[in-house]
Amino acid sequence: MVISVIKPSAKDLNGFDNLYYEKMKELAIYFIEKGYAVHFMSFCEHEGDQLAIEEIQSLMGPSYEDATQVHLYKTNIEEVLAVLAHSSFIVASRFHAMILGWVFGKPVFPVAYSKKMINVMEDAQFKGLYTDFTTLEQLQPAQVFESMTTHYMDVTPQAKHAERHFEHLDTYLSLFERRIRYESQAEHS
Repeated sequence: MVISVIKPSAKDLNGFDNLYYEKMKELAIYFIEKGYAVHFMSFCEHEGDQLAIEEIQSLMGPSYEDATQVHLYKTNIEEVLAVLAHSSFIVASRFHAMILGWVFGKPVFPVAYSKKMINVMEDAQFKGLYTDFTTLEQLQPAQVFESMTTHYMDVTPQAKHAERHFEHLDTYLSLFERRIRYESQAEHS
């Protein structure tokens, strides 16, 4: 299972770092004790994701070290995508992890840090459970674990709808390109 992390204070969520790290530690340990390997994922080093992973791992202690792996988007994009594609479940604190989880057909439990994430969940008609930073303190690992069976999201309709958004642009660009070629030919004749 994958846990994509953030450093809350880097997202202007001041005062939440310790609570967030503690909750991610609880989730990681719960899943490890259920037999899962936990893959921590950093999507944005300059916003402190890697530091957040280090803090969570430190809270977990050395006894869980062998059951975790760290993946850095910056250093190996293909590896990150492969880990997401083969994961059994994604706890997504990063917007990209949520979207990629849906694209790969994985159950996703979003940890929403922004209105943008919540708006996208609403627009995509996501019906699963999630938490945000107003309810993070109540988050229970068992609840997240149980959501593995109910948080699938078929984004095929949204993808097809998105493709239609570009049909008009494609038509316009094709006409524009033909006009440029015509004008260029007219200049040279």
